[in-house]
Parts: sequence; structure tokens; C-alpha cells
Amino acid sequence: MKTLTSCLLVISIIFCSCKKNHDPVINVPLISRTINSFPNDPERDTSLFNYDNQGRNTDITTNTQHTVMEYNGSTVTSKTYYVDNVLEYVETYTLNVQNLAVSYACTDASGSNYSLAGMGDHEKYFYNDQGQRTKTISYNGLQVDTTLDFYENNNLTMVVLHVHNPGTPQDTSNYEYYTDQLNTIGQQNYGITFLGSSSKNLMKIMTDQMGTYKMAYEFDSQNRVTKQTISENGVNTAYIEYQYK
Repeated sequence: MKTLTSCLLVISIIFCSCKKNHDPVINVPLISRTINSFPNDPERDTSLFNYDNQGRNTDITTNTQHTVMEYNGSTVTSKTYYVDNVLEYVETYTLNVQNLAVSYACTDASGSNYSLAGMGDHEKYFYNDQGQRTKTISYNGLQVDTTLDFYENNNLTMVVLHVHNPGTPQDTSNYEYYTDQLNTIGQQNYGITFLGSSSKNLMKIMTDQMGTYKMAYEFDSQNRVTKQTISENGVNTAYIEYQYK
């Protein structure tokens, strides 16, 4: 698990629910297990999620790592261990009065700055009035990257990455949605509300510099997503199964 947010899966963290009070939400379906698999690959990656009585994520266990979440006032600390219980890295989020993370820092077991894939060792977050993250500034040594997020109808529709702020756009990702299907695999469904509100609907198509990816879903009797199929150029490339508490 490269980071707390990546363990929620790149496809699944497209933000949901528009609440101005971002305290934990306990009246949403909470995901207890995800299973990732790939065509012609017998290995299945399983992640298990646990929560406190406020619906906040308390720990995440994968095939190779275990993460423990600690909540202390305006600070959230995420400690990730190897399977042999040796500390790997620590992520610290500082929250504002709306309980939204405004800064992030990551250190290794020795306390030195540590940068996870696709992130800086320090970051700053900015939001709109709906609690949707609109800007991320990532610091990694002397490099400063800026990510801008754009929304329509409470769905994240475009992400633009600028390297060495302000810089020329390095990468743009665009998203389309099933507007008749509500999102049940957003961050709030993993008990993570301090990183911003999630998209209202389920993602249908994601396009970036690497290609175009399409999503298809299966549902249970409560209209919760139970399986997600990701395809590229008409070929299925990954599957994610979801179980709920």
C-alpha cells in the first residue's frame, strides 16, 4: 500500500457526497473488504478495513502491509507497517476547523522526509465551499508540483498537473460519469472524510496521457457496487470486488 489515498484505489477515490461539515459519516455503507484481480493472473490482492463507532477508518490490512489510523483533535496520523510489524512510514494530516486536511507530511521510520509514489513528502490542500479539494501543492525536495481539480454537478471532471509550479500542464486527466448511479465506493465509504468530498456519481470513463479506461459495475439489492470492471480499448484489464459491513 503506497499511501493511504492510493490504498483506496485510484479509481475509487473520485470524490463523493457534498457536506460542509466533514465530521465522520456513519449512515453510509462502509466497505469492509476489497479484492483486486487481473485477467490470467491467479493472485488476488485483498484489503481489509475496520472502523470505530464514529465510522472512521481505524486500520487497513493488505497482503503486504498494515496501516493504523490515529485521531487526535486536529491531527490524523497514519502509520504503515510491513507484515512483520516493522514500521515503514508515517503520514500526518493537519485538519482545519471543518475537519478537512490542509497539510500533509510523510516520514520514514527514522523520521526523515519520505516521498511516496506520486506524492510529495509535504503537501498542502485547498477546498471550495462544498468541501471538494480544488488544489494540491506537493513539495519533494526542490521540486514543487501543483494539481488543480475541476468539478461539474458535484463530480470531479478534470485534473491538471503542473510540474515546478506554475509550469506548463504536465498531464491532464478527464472523467465522465454514470449520472443515474450514486457512488458507493468513494472515500466516505472507507471512513475517510478528512480528504475532501467525493464525486456524487460513479465514474464511467477516465482519459489521461496513458489512454482511455472504461468502468462497468455490478450491484447488490441495495444498489451498492459489488464489482468493478476496468477495461482499456475493449479489453478487461482489472477487477475490483467490494464487500460491506
